[in-house]
Amino acid sequence: YKKFMKQRFPITSILRIFLASALMGCVALFLAESIKGPVGLIFALIISLPLYILGLFLTRSLTSEDIDLVEAGIGRMPEAWSRMIQPIFTWLIKFFYSR
Repeated sequence: YKKFMKQRFPITSILRIFLASALMGCVALFLAESIKGPVGLIFALIISLPLYILGLFLTRSLTSEDIDLVEAGIGRMPEAWSRMIQPIFTWLIKFFYSR
């Protein structure tokens, strides 16, 4: 990695992302096991994405480049979605990153 990429291996970033994934996985597994049957599985699948995003913020895994890319992506969403998601994302950035 150091030879070809000319930079240090981002072990800290990878560990933070892994921790966010592990948090999401543990909560999703708990939900799937607590609510038996297909309803529990469906609920765990639905809640997994918001949990992962929250985990990324809790572990401060996002770089400024990631934040800029997400903001650009939100700007390209349909207007109704963008109006709903932008305030939440802005609040998360201010709360976790003081940007």
